[in-house]
Amino acid sequence: MYGTKGVSDAADLDVLASNPARLKAVIDARRIETLLRVKLTVGNELPLKDEGDIKVIREALILSRRRTHNRLTNALEELLTGHTLREGNEPSAMYDVLIENYDGRNSDLLVEVKGSAHPAEVRMAIGQLYAYWFALKGDCDPNLALLLPSAPEAQLANLLRWLGIGVLWFSGSSLHSSTPRLQCLTQSR
Repeated sequence: MYGTKGVSDAADLDVLASNPARLKAVIDARRIETLLRVKLTVGNELPLKDEGDIKVIREALILSRRRTHNRLTNALEELLTGHTLREGNEPSAMYDVLIENYDGRNSDLLVEVKGSAHPAEVRMAIGQLYAYWFALKGDCDPNLALLLPSAPEAQLANLLRWLGIGVLWFSGSSLHSSTPRLQCLTQSR
């Protein structure tokens, strides 16, 4: 239709479609019927998702969180170049980061890194931190922190504070904390 009988673009065709009498003068009735017919949407009814779909979605979520976890761990290592950072390699203590003498007073800090600030991830980290600390330091008072991709919601922050677990997160390349004893890490460089 373009390029014939005064129709040079879609706007001309829209004008003709809004005036059936003019449209009939330009093209025959069969073509009008074809152009103006409402076309049905093609597709199938949405089925319930099966285990295969759930597995693919779960794996994509795990991969995304793993990438975030690695990005956070690498950023912490780049920021804290003046500290000794270790990673757990024993089956009973596969911790993410142990910052030796983090405060300049011979205190070590055990840090669990999570790729999400979701409550379930935070609760899992709490258990991991205590189990790893006990495997490393026995019954010494724990010195624990959680590194998240963002500040936790208020209820989780209160829970972590109550448990004595510090909180760290990055905003851009800056490390932040709402925990006073961890401020020495946010000012590193």
